[in-house]
Amino acid sequence: MIYKTKEELLARAKQAEGKTFGEIDKTGRIENEKAKGHLGQIIEESFFGYELNSDKKPDFSNLGVELKVTPIKRNKKGTISAKERLVLNIINYHEEAEKDFETSSFWKKNKEILMMFYEWKPKIPRSKYKIIKSYLHKYPPEDLEIIKQDWKI
Repeated sequence: MIYKTKEELLARAKQAEGKTFGEIDKTGRIENEKAKGHLGQIIEESFFGYELNSDKKPDFSNLGVELKVTPIKRNKKGTISAKERLVLNIINYHEEAEKDFETSSFWKKNKEILMMFYEWKPKIPRSKYKIIKSYLHKYPPEDLEIIKQDWKI
């Protein structure tokens, strides 16, 4: 399916909130694979209905929006944190070093990110992990300036 607006895409993502991967998965492979990124692939294929690919363009290229599905965990004190680091882009650093930030593959792919968070819990099957929040991430101007400075370095 082609989403015509970012609002339409976000509205669709919000429909996943509260659902488990077992409810979303139409491939029947939820429990058979433990590969990193597998749950994101289930969202891509079963929920948004597009074929898996390793394209350099954003997942929703007509909107310039990349999809990231990532786990959070509850800490002992009840706070929430990322379970693991989130990889935004794999780059060829020889090629990327020659590019400006604005022409980099990183920026082309990650200008806007549809973030979908699921709650990781120890000792429960992946099929029972729930999507808890979806939002469209845009970089705050002050953060973007820091990222651009880091890019120059």
